[in-house]
Amino acid sequence: MTLVFLGDVERERTAQLERIARSVVSSAFTMRIDKTGYWPRQKIVWAAPQSVPASLTMLVSALEGALRVAGFNLEDRAWRPHISLLREARRPETLPEMALQWQVREFVLVESAVGAYRVIARWNLAAI
Repeated sequence: MTLVFLGDVERERTAQLERIARSVVSSAFTMRIDKTGYWPRQKIVWAAPQSVPASLTMLVSALEGALRVAGFNLEDRAWRPHISLLREARRPETLPEMALQWQVREFVLVESAVGAYRVIARWNLAAI
């Protein structure tokens, strides 16, 4: 699940991203993934929480605020928490039902390249 999308970032700024993420304090939480859908324009089948935990919203807000102060450009569109299940998908006739409890104990900085993701760093969230 993408918390904040940054797009292309100069490699020299990676250490700055790590310092920002390390400065964010947030609690671990449990999230229920219980909704699925399809975005036809993006051709993505996704899963998401029907109810977004306050801890997740606060984590994203803290990251966005710190990144803006540091001069990073963030997307203008509203954040929609979701997990992409399929990309370049045809519209499904039916969507699966979901009822997954996700124990969120950390967040990571990820670099995406064509067809692959690489975790650069990870940070634990405070115990509940």
